[in-house]
Amino acid sequence: MIEEYNKKYIITFSGNNDFTVINYLYEKHKINFKIEEHFKDIDLQKYYEKSMKTSIGLKNLESKFNIKRESEIISGSNLAKIFSKIINDEEYFNRMPMGKKEKILLYNMQDVVSLFYICKLE
Repeated sequence: MIEEYNKKYIITFSGNNDFTVINYLYEKHKINFKIEEHFKDIDLQKYYEKSMKTSIGLKNLESKFNIKRESEIISGSNLAKIFSKIINDEEYFNRMPMGKKEKILLYNMQDVVSLFYICKLE
């Protein structure tokens, strides 16, 4: 992707959490790749908090930018619990109802869309 698309940055919101999980899964599946060695992380949460001198979550930042979610809101702690179950129980994902999988996928996709609009507006 780096060479093919000439991308140098990865935009995140509290990306350290994501990188911890991704690096764990890479290691578990013996994938020799370190995201932070190939991309510069631009963490919008850190950027905002440094600029505004206050902490903020993604949903509150979306409100400040007038971004309306098309998906139902899932709490970050619930999502973390679900991912923990998926990582610790290889069959958990297979047992999950398709509707729950689609809800999580839509929610994560909306996170990405929101980051795009926040970057575009800044």
